[in-house]
Amino acid sequence: MKNYLEQVNGKGERLMNYYQINKFGRYWTEGDLGIQNMSRKIRHTLCQDFMYDIDMKNAHPTLLSWYCHDNGINCTGLDAYIANREEYMADWMMRTGNARDEVKAHLLAIINGRKVKLEPEDPEWYKEFYNGMRYISDRIVKLRPDLYELAKKSKNRKGTDYNIEGTTVNYVMCSLENKALLTAFDYLTEQGIEVGSLVFDGLMIYKDNVSSERLSEILAGCSQNVKEVMGCDITFTNKVMDEGYDIPKDKLSKSDSSDAVTKRWVTQQLKDGIKDIDELEEALTATSKEIQALKKQLNVIEKVVAKSLPMTGGKMVGDIDMQGHSITNLPLSTTANEPVTKGWYAKNWQDLVKNLTDKVNDLEKEIKGGRSRREIDAIAKEDKTLDSIKTTLENRLG
Repeated sequence: MKNYLEQVNGKGERLMNYYQINKFGRYWTEGDLGIQNMSRKIRHTLCQDFMYDIDMKNAHPTLLSWYCHDNGINCTGLDAYIANREEYMADWMMRTGNARDEVKAHLLAIINGRKVKLEPEDPEWYKEFYNGMRYISDRIVKLRPDLYELAKKSKNRKGTDYNIEGTTVNYVMCSLENKALLTAFDYLTEQGIEVGSLVFDGLMIYKDNVSSERLSEILAGCSQNVKEVMGCDITFTNKVMDEGYDIPKDKLSKSDSSDAVTKRWVTQQLKDGIKDIDELEEALTATSKEIQALKKQLNVIEKVVAKSLPMTGGKMVGDIDMQGHSITNLPLSTTANEPVTKGWYAKNWQDLVKNLTDKVNDLEKEIKGGRSRREIDAIAKEDKTLDSIKTTLENRLG
């Protein structure tokens, strides 16, 4: 993200090149990061006021269905899924308890070759959809041996032979998707509309090129041109970008409300946020080292105790004369020559564990406030390790 921001020009733009893997299919961002592959939350923050997110609705299933019909491949199960998509997803959500995005991803994975074990209680639509995709996959492999060999080589380079058939189907869908996308791109360019970014099965255009009143006309034009060029019916929609960060309006410049000023302000906010994250990571690193030091101290004490005291089955035997032994951080008996009892030792050991635990808790309180999820997860791991040590010692004390 830092590198991306450093390359933003004075107009708030980041110029980007694209490439295709194997010289066909999707166009990918050439740099490490672009609007195409940044997180949805950041993309929405940067673009929601300036761009429309144009998307092909249910692109891969729809394009695959068109390909099957065009090549004489039966796809009844796939067509039923397309026609009843929301109903089927709701049914599978109810049966599995999974969220909508999870169900959507699962069904798309089946289209892309995921293998599942069908159960007798599975609904008929699911069985027909799954078995139909296995049939479609077999037919496409025979129809496109060139793509199958390409998929096989790709898998070999990765040291696997998993799901070569599904990858072949994916190649077909991505190739069709890109053809439809570029058809829409050409139409928009002819209309004098600048495309700001390619995003797999969609693209982003600037709002200052298209009024909200004209948007529906432009979407229909994209669909119509794909129909004329490819012969398939694809619906283009505007995906609302409403998942961005909430930027206070009073932070924006009141003297200059131009897009360039707003973009510069957003860029600066992101840079400041990255700086804060770096500082938090440094604080976490320093605190983790302190926690590690405390853990090492506990380990040393445990080893000295284990070496110095006779134990049977994890329990100390009777009263133990501690005279002559030096146990790190362990207080001496009130009477130097008095034998140390198990009860006295257990109490003082527990006091020591409590003292060290309190130190760790204080460190946690210092860094948990307002920290990132990643930092808190790291702290939780440290807590778990410390708890494990404490449990071991307490078990030995009996």
